[in-house]
Amino acid sequence: MAASFARLAGNAPKRLCLRPSTLINTSVPRSRSIATTVPRRHAEATSYQATRLVPTDPTFTHFANKGAPEDPEAAALESAAEGIDRKIRHYTVNFGPQHPAAHGVLRLILELNGEEIVRADPHVGLLHRGTEKLIEYKTYMQALPYFDRLDYVSMMTNEQCFSLAVEKLLNIEIPERAKWIRTLFGELTRVLNHLMSVLSHAMDVGALTPFLWGFEEREKLMEFYERVSGARLHAAYVRPGGVSQDIPIGLLDDIYQWATQFGDRIDETEELLTDNRIWKARTQGVGVVNAADALNMSFTGVMLRGSGVPWDIRKSQPYDAYDQVEFDVPVGVNGDCYDRYLCRMEEFRQSLRIIQQCLNKMPAGPVRVEDYKIMPPPRAAMKENMEALIHHFLLFTKGYSVPPGETYSAIEAPKGEMGVFLVSDGSERPYRCKIRAPGFAHLGGFDQVSRGHLLADAVAIIGTMDLVFGEVDRRRPSPVKFNQPKLEKASTPATEDTQAVIDMMPLVYQPLPNPSPLLLSEESRFLMHTFATQTAKMLFPAAPEYFLQRMIGSAMETPHLLHALLASSCSHHSRLIQDSGPRSKMMCLKYTNMAIAGLRSALCDPDQATKPETVTTAMALCTNDVCNGNMKIWRTHLGGVLRMLMGLLQYQRASPILMDDPFIQCLFKWFKTVDILAALSGVHGECIDSPGKGALNGLSDYATWHVDEISGYSLDLIPILAEVSKLASQIRLSASEENEEDYTASLETMIRAEDLEFQLFQLFDRPVHDETLSRDRSLVLELHGTHLAFVHSALLHLHRRVQLHSKDNAKVRADVHNILEALSMIEPHSLMNILILWPIFSAGCETDDDEERETILVRMGNMQKLGMGNFTRAREVLRKYWESGSQLPWDIYLAKLGLELVLF
Repeated sequence: MAASFARLAGNAPKRLCLRPSTLINTSVPRSRSIATTVPRRHAEATSYQATRLVPTDPTFTHFANKGAPEDPEAAALESAAEGIDRKIRHYTVNFGPQHPAAHGVLRLILELNGEEIVRADPHVGLLHRGTEKLIEYKTYMQALPYFDRLDYVSMMTNEQCFSLAVEKLLNIEIPERAKWIRTLFGELTRVLNHLMSVLSHAMDVGALTPFLWGFEEREKLMEFYERVSGARLHAAYVRPGGVSQDIPIGLLDDIYQWATQFGDRIDETEELLTDNRIWKARTQGVGVVNAADALNMSFTGVMLRGSGVPWDIRKSQPYDAYDQVEFDVPVGVNGDCYDRYLCRMEEFRQSLRIIQQCLNKMPAGPVRVEDYKIMPPPRAAMKENMEALIHHFLLFTKGYSVPPGETYSAIEAPKGEMGVFLVSDGSERPYRCKIRAPGFAHLGGFDQVSRGHLLADAVAIIGTMDLVFGEVDRRRPSPVKFNQPKLEKASTPATEDTQAVIDMMPLVYQPLPNPSPLLLSEESRFLMHTFATQTAKMLFPAAPEYFLQRMIGSAMETPHLLHALLASSCSHHSRLIQDSGPRSKMMCLKYTNMAIAGLRSALCDPDQATKPETVTTAMALCTNDVCNGNMKIWRTHLGGVLRMLMGLLQYQRASPILMDDPFIQCLFKWFKTVDILAALSGVHGECIDSPGKGALNGLSDYATWHVDEISGYSLDLIPILAEVSKLASQIRLSASEENEEDYTASLETMIRAEDLEFQLFQLFDRPVHDETLSRDRSLVLELHGTHLAFVHSALLHLHRRVQLHSKDNAKVRADVHNILEALSMIEPHSLMNILILWPIFSAGCETDDDEERETILVRMGNMQKLGMGNFTRAREVLRKYWESGSQLPWDIYLAKLGLELVLF
């Protein structure tokens, strides 16, 4: 036994000398025992905070091990180093690409303090192939399969996004059956994606059983893919112009059979996970993202809805057949991994609802456009018709030419908003194809989401982000930078408080029209970007570009106008994300006060008082008051705007060059729109500036025959609306002095009412201006619808308040029906609905039909989701009016309750 120990000791590894030495190495005796009698040295409690110098010989052997005395110089160094605190650097770990949760292609550099994540640096690009650049060298037909390779778990939705973009440039409408097939397989793809997402997430944190269950269901869906397209993964089924081929016979029956039993699989998975204490411990409170941070980091899909933001493109901007199906959008509360898991589980059930509706409503007919230059001809036609054969050959070799233009098309992909920005130069190949992949933004926010969590939580956070690196690595964009020098953050207390609520960094470096030195803080740059991209289009859905561009451009040089626009943007953004906290209100109030202070200073300067920018500031403040419900001061602001416009008019008479300024004409239309709707919304019935008789008559052009882009109706309707409102006000005053039930209008009033009715009948056919036709043809039908809605609402106002007809009168019922007919000319989620709040509200108050009421509520709800506060208040008042069952006109009913409403 002793000999065996001796052999083991002799074969033990030696310390390697790293440099030549003249000393003789001390050999280890062969009889040395493995055991050691050297006493163990225990570390002191504070030893981790200090670095000790240990003397060794050239063979890195400690002198104490050899029994030799310590070197005096080394001892001196050691004593000098005792007690010196050393700063310990954070530990750096490579998470992936070998880790299973890293998908094999994610290198994640984690900086740790113990097990706490201090910083995360994702390194992407291991799947980068330059897809966007490759697409530029392919025809539109050849580019389609590249989208299957991006998110290779959601193939058909990728194809759907690209196809919608190409169809928009081609200006083609696909058949109804093709839309329903796309919607059906889009939801099957959503289920396919969520099965992979949720169950692989569960496997990453330790639950293998649901993963095995889910892949059995995925196999069934893969078979559906294969039967309809011939491929299990890279389908290339959804194409520009429709789908490649019709659904095989019997497939819809099999999909129905699968859908009826899949709900049980969802229940089984939830039984295993939802109340599982291990699953809840790994996901609850992990990866928390509030609504403001989710928006700032450009999160979409479940990553955004899990934080409480009800944003789903299928609802807000429906495509294909999503506007014809009913489904709910699940929204989280806490914004953690558990809430996002619950959202995905509910989306399973909502997808089943949509699938069942698609199966029940699937129409007959063709599945692709019958243009053989875009979609290939049938195989039978190619065997008999040489022209069809030529079309087929040219389509797959040369491709088809797309008219010059650019478009951005977005869909609600399973992982979030997937968008394609497509630029065509008129050739067979796209000039530019930029793909907006949701996973790239989600991975970019990993650093902020994971800070402060433990190392094990990184797996749960990666799983809840639902990353697929085919789309993440498509291209790494370079950041956009300002030309101006970097500015420090504003150090005011209000700005610092706001920074704690909303992190503006991800959107600070977005391009603005004209970066201004007035935008000193990240907060102001974020709000200005929000105004330029969102709020401006909400306030003026059809306004000409020169009006918005000049307004924003002038704000870059005019502080009080800039602050007014920032206040409007802040107010709209807080409503959009449903943030009613005190800090957002303080931020809005801060910019409002700065705008008012700057406006007062400008009015004291004669040169500044007559500038259009000063009037724009006052109008912006007035409009913001209306949207926020500040009814006590908006009339004061509107009266101030009138006096400013009068001063501007007097200045123009001295400077005729400005008389034809289109920006000033737009300002006037803006003022008149608010003024006339304020008169129609209340019981006072008087305009601040009477059309045709007021001080601004010199600026008016009431004889126009075109539908105006600011107001949404032709301007020759304004004098009629003003007179109808005035007559209604006079009748209310006379009726209040007499017995209201026995009151009848005078003969003169009735004759005047009939004359106004005849004038309104002459306004039905008003064309859209040629400039609008050249700018955007899609606005033509919707502007015609808004104009008709206002004309019929004027007739309704006349019949109910001047001619005093009851709700069930034939004329009143016809007016309500005509308003809803005009409403049908406007897409349910179109921004043009913002212009017609007064017609929608008036029709809602005058109808008792449940179906008509539901239609109106849905339209108002769509606009409410876009952050329009006036729609929120109007919807609440409308419900209260319905619950009361009152037969009074709604303006009199509101006046008796002491409520005031401006339907602008």
